Amino acid sequence: MPSSALALPCAVAVLAAAPAAQWPTSSLASEAFGSAKACFDEARNRLVVHAENGALWEHDGRSWARQSVTWQQGDHLLYEPCRQRVLSFGATVQAFDGTRMESLGPAPAYNAVVADRARCAVVGIRVVVAGASFSVAIDEFVHGGFVQVAAIPGSRFLGGVAYDAVSQVTWLQTQVVASFGNAEMWAWDGQQLTGPVVIPAGPGTQGIVYDPSQGRVVAAGQGVQWQWHGTHWVSVPMVGAAPARIPVADHRNGRMLCVAPDLDDWVWIGIAAQWSRGPSFPHPSCTQYTLTFDESRRRAVLLGASSAGSVRHVHAEWNGHQWDLLPLPVHGPGTLWQIAQAYDASRSEVVTFGGLGPGATQLQGDTWTWNGTAWSLAATTGPAPRSGAAMTYDSVRNRVVMIGGRDSLQGHPTLTDHWEWDGQSWQQIAASGPFASGFLLLGFDPNRNRLVAYDEYLGNTYEFVGSTWQLVGSGGIGRSPMRQLVWNPSAQTLEALFLIGSIVPHTFAWDGVSWAITGSVPMLRAYDPVGAVALAHLTTHSRVESATAASVTGYGASCGASTTTLSAFGLPRLGHGGFHVDLRTTAGQQPALVGFGLDADNLALGNGCTLLVQNVVASQIRITDPYGFMRLPVALPNAPAFRGLVLYSQGAVFDPASAGSLSSSRGLTMRLGD
Repeated sequence: MPSSALALPCAVAVLAAAPAAQWPTSSLASEAFGSAKACFDEARNRLVVHAENGALWEHDGRSWARQSVTWQQGDHLLYEPCRQRVLSFGATVQAFDGTRMESLGPAPAYNAVVADRARCAVVGIRVVVAGASFSVAIDEFVHGGFVQVAAIPGSRFLGGVAYDAVSQVTWLQTQVVASFGNAEMWAWDGQQLTGPVVIPAGPGTQGIVYDPSQGRVVAAGQGVQWQWHGTHWVSVPMVGAAPARIPVADHRNGRMLCVAPDLDDWVWIGIAAQWSRGPSFPHPSCTQYTLTFDESRRRAVLLGASSAGSVRHVHAEWNGHQWDLLPLPVHGPGTLWQIAQAYDASRSEVVTFGGLGPGATQLQGDTWTWNGTAWSLAATTGPAPRSGAAMTYDSVRNRVVMIGGRDSLQGHPTLTDHWEWDGQSWQQIAASGPFASGFLLLGFDPNRNRLVAYDEYLGNTYEFVGSTWQLVGSGGIGRSPMRQLVWNPSAQTLEALFLIGSIVPHTFAWDGVSWAITGSVPMLRAYDPVGAVALAHLTTHSRVESATAASVTGYGASCGASTTTLSAFGLPRLGHGGFHVDLRTTAGQQPALVGFGLDADNLALGNGCTLLVQNVVASQIRITDPYGFMRLPVALPNAPAFRGLVLYSQGAVFDPASAGSLSSSRGLTMRLGD
């Protein structure tokens, strides 16, 4: 535990653990960003990402958290350093200070927006189309609205725009419409527009950005980074591949950041002419995957890929509060596309078989195991190479079972054989089962000690009784996007996803007699039977389901001359090492206090403020930074005894301008859970 973290008292550990029951509540765990916009909030020292669906996500250097606000995504996202707020530009301009959001009025459709840090001005650049003519207009935000302050004469295309913090001018790339040769550079300093500087060689009109690590405007592409020297471009070799999207400047930490959704929502970090992948991985957005729960390590293990011919395979694990992306070593599975996967509880390892190899030209026939530390090639003999097989674990006989799959690169799945893995070798149980095709789903019912298989081709359900497969149900439901029948320990049924009418997914459960539709959200799940938690996953998002979901809500009201807010970064999930609360006030560099109690209060303090917390168990006093910001880590133990514990918190800051020299925040109710 870091010394700066606020630890919860051990005396609270006498609370009883939540019983294993139905899991009626869920909370969003992660989601794909899509075509996201990003900027860096220097006051709060975090990356802000506006996802395509309007969600606002933030990364504080350690973990991701979703803000409670939702915006209609605009064309641009911009950090305004003078007023310390994030601006979103769409049909209207919206401002966000980390807690509150306000509308600043309508805005034209801009091609680019930048913040002039020297003049505390917001500059908007737009292309004005008049017939066959294209002119470039420069606007600035003045007195609550945008007014045009300059224009580039002639008919020109607009390339990139960037504010140069060293020369304190905004640079604009343009190109004359009648000439598709040399690019131009113009400079706007708030008073005068100068240029053009005709560039005979350089990056052309690709995007530009200010790189605070070099103190220069740069452009990157095709293995070369171009640096702008005020009159000409200079090329330098790049180290590492640059992301395809235009990055954003992080002036506070002297680097560039780029959110690249086309690369599994990676965040890339650029320093000088070197780019590397950052530590953050918000969501595994592969289109084909398998999901199992590793009971020994308490992790959901996802293996998949984005397409059959892609080398972008994904091994991601949900650690209870965020996704970890694990590197695939050279000595590891040759593919994760259409593999069979199951967790072998008796040997505490994940078993995989087969799959479609790189380039979609070769079927794999190797057996690999993952023990949480390393991959091992367990066998190269046994079942014939295949893709799309169904696999499960028989917890009574301690065997991994595999059936079905495709043995050719084209056509329908044709394999209907039955194999079992004992940790050392494969044994064929039946040369051919009674299945009509290899379109099979497979699961194990531990209550009735039965393997259950569903044949999509005819819609038949089979159970393995004794040593043979027997037909136990017909008149099927439909096709399934997954090959897995998952045991739900809460409902005591096997469940699977089925597409009704080949379009709409639903969750169905098999109770040993019939299939029935359930009220569960149609997602593939990995169940933690010990923690009474389920991770539900789709390509677009993941959710945590639990009887005790972590949550944060506000109550009461703030007070004082200074606007003081208290907010939580993320949800208080048990074991979440990156959870913290943020206090922000307009009174910078002042003593501030955050307290945590076991009960709420409503005690008037006589100065217009109200004490909202009682039975205080922990508190901490610090000095807010120059931005009026205070980040307080809270160490959340990974102990079942704390599940369901409710904490109440309030922040206050010394404020000479307020009655009683105090400004306080509203309260936070935080429920510890999953």
